[in-house]
Amino acid sequence: MILMSVSSVMPSVAGIQIVQEHPVLSIETLDSYDQTQLVNAHSPNEFRIENENVDYDSNSGTYYDKDAIKKRLFKQFKTVDNMILYADSMSLAEQNVVRELALAKLTEQEQRISDLKSNTDIARALHSLEAKDEEYRLINSPERIKQRREDISKTEAAKNRPLYNNNINVRSIPYDPNSIKQIRINNRVNRPTVISFFDRLGAPYSIESHIPNQSDVKAKSFDVLKPNSNQLLIVSKANDKEVSGFVFLKGATQPVPFYITSFANQDIDVTVNIMLSTISPDNDMPIESVKVPFTKLNKDDDPYMSAVLSGRIPPNAKPLKVIGLPPGSQAYRIGEYFYFRTEAILKYEVYSANSIGNLYAFKAVPRATYFFYVNNVETEVSVYES
Repeated sequence: MILMSVSSVMPSVAGIQIVQEHPVLSIETLDSYDQTQLVNAHSPNEFRIENENVDYDSNSGTYYDKDAIKKRLFKQFKTVDNMILYADSMSLAEQNVVRELALAKLTEQEQRISDLKSNTDIARALHSLEAKDEEYRLINSPERIKQRREDISKTEAAKNRPLYNNNINVRSIPYDPNSIKQIRINNRVNRPTVISFFDRLGAPYSIESHIPNQSDVKAKSFDVLKPNSNQLLIVSKANDKEVSGFVFLKGATQPVPFYITSFANQDIDVTVNIMLSTISPDNDMPIESVKVPFTKLNKDDDPYMSAVLSGRIPPNAKPLKVIGLPPGSQAYRIGEYFYFRTEAILKYEVYSANSIGNLYAFKAVPRATYFFYVNNVETEVSVYES
């Protein structure tokens, strides 16, 4: 039997073409179709368009249901990946279904990756915005704004502040061990200070101990060493620091307090001699060898002496200008005499004298110059009346 089918593309004889790739019809069947049926017959493509779940297998020349094949393949292979592994042994229809499933899976994965990237970028952007908001909130809090303004103000003030020219001090300080006066020392890094203690006769006054020290009570910013029995060496380890301490003298009833700083806007102490009003227990020098002989002083009761010594100066006292006495000394003219209130000791021309601790009051006949013991050094003192 000769099988024929209708075709509008291939060469034909009397409208009849011999084909192999389409379903074949017998001549008897073709003869039974009228011309209208042949013209309006559906092609495989037209049939597939009208039936989306049905496709055409050109190898077998049959139509197949894609959904049915998908169900059968998933039931047999479970996953698309397993289907791809066995695709070579499948029919063309099954391969077409697997190809569509693989393309759909690939498209889905690409979309998922794209969505993940988008979500990651959004999350990263949101995190960056949150971090910037938090940073802005911290930086622009009222406390930080106030602190920045204070820092800017201090910076501007520092720019306009003139540099301090440190003076180098070598000084002597009269000191009463029974007082509450604190000795102040200022130095800088690489600018050490030596403190020496002397009694009222000029002999060294021994130091038993001091705080801070280099053994059990250390200071972070200063080293306090004792190179000799009556000396302390103070070395700054950092600038702009401060520390308080005590010096315990031999035989003293109470320690000597001191306050050490390393400030740039203060003078630098290189050598400081502490002149104590008492006598060191180690000093065996006779006191009479340096003391002012008060045995021939006037013993009359002068109320002005007590007033000057206590610091309650009478209204009729006229201040005098003196040059050569220690800081804090005072001189007045009361009546026919000069009165001195000082820590120095008048050597000559003493009419009357009184003392409290290391503070003296002297009454003398008016002169232009006098000689005092200033820190155990005989010094000429000039007096001027206004």
